[in-house]
Amino acid sequence: MSGGDDALLFDGRSAGARAVDVEVSGDALIIHAPGEDVREWPYSTLEVLDRGNGLRLRSSADPDSRLRLSNSLSDQLFRAAPKVFSSGGRNRDQLALIAALTAGAAAIGAVLFIGVPLAARPLTLITPPSAETTLGANVSGQLALIYPRCEGPRAQAAEQAARPVLDRLYNSQFEPFELSFHFADTPVPNAMALPGGYVMATRGLIETLDHPDQFAAVMAHEIAHVRNRDALTGLYRSAGLGLLLDLVTGGSGLGQQIILLAGQATSLQYTRAQEARADEDALRLLEASKINPTALAEAFERMQTWSAGQETAGPGEIDLPEWLSSHPDTDKRIERARAVGDKGFASSLSQEAWETIRNACSD
Repeated sequence: MSGGDDALLFDGRSAGARAVDVEVSGDALIIHAPGEDVREWPYSTLEVLDRGNGLRLRSSADPDSRLRLSNSLSDQLFRAAPKVFSSGGRNRDQLALIAALTAGAAAIGAVLFIGVPLAARPLTLITPPSAETTLGANVSGQLALIYPRCEGPRAQAAEQAARPVLDRLYNSQFEPFELSFHFADTPVPNAMALPGGYVMATRGLIETLDHPDQFAAVMAHEIAHVRNRDALTGLYRSAGLGLLLDLVTGGSGLGQQIILLAGQATSLQYTRAQEARADEDALRLLEASKINPTALAEAFERMQTWSAGQETAGPGEIDLPEWLSSHPDTDKRIERARAVGDKGFASSLSQEAWETIRNACSD
């Protein structure tokens, strides 16, 4: 069975997507890309990433690539290999999982502290991107109370200056979310990816970094979290019942209050596995976008130096950047990023654009 031009392939080496022919065979997806050898993705290697606009898949047999199928091809795949969808996608699975997690007052404690954390990733996969976008807007608004948004003409100019490199790293046309970006007025060097494509960078970050490629590298890391929907998974894991209540009740506000009380909206901590994956994805994304991957190591080093300079502060006076405080060993991350090597690419932004970004919060 042929898919014609009803499939798009993201090969992980270039920023765009290509139309490909896909055959749904007895035990694998057969991908025919013009000018390339045929790719085979066995059903046993497939993972459903989302079902927002067609089905989005990846395969452990081809880990750098992503494939988006049309609804007709998705239906063919469902008939050929329904087990592929066991973690991912149909309405009856969504209803069954939500009902199982919310059934019975006596089980609420177990659901909150055991069931939801274990089900965090499956819950993420079945959550509609539109619901995640709404949640991201709400969380972004909550965080603005703690990390005030930089506003004024210079902030607007800085956001516009950053947009070209963000667009190189993230093509919203082929992703489930639009990318919404702003700067936050706080001295701690940090960046954060929220659910639904919301990303922020702090004044402290752009003051700490000394090259636009380092800024691009930090953004690549956060964009990797956006593409993997890690922020939503983290919220499900840490404050799952509250978030689930909001999704079930259509946004009553109860779940968001639980999240706030739990302190999760201000930390959004990821697991070490999620961070390691975001690092690796960022390195591939930087190289595919013709930005030097070693800039990620340089960004780590700059924030590490900043952190070392805070050691004389008294108890409770240090607010370590989340990039360092809850992430895998920084020296190892630097070593992995350095191992990729400098590719000799031109600077990702002009010096004028970089100066505009560095003045984002100076109004």
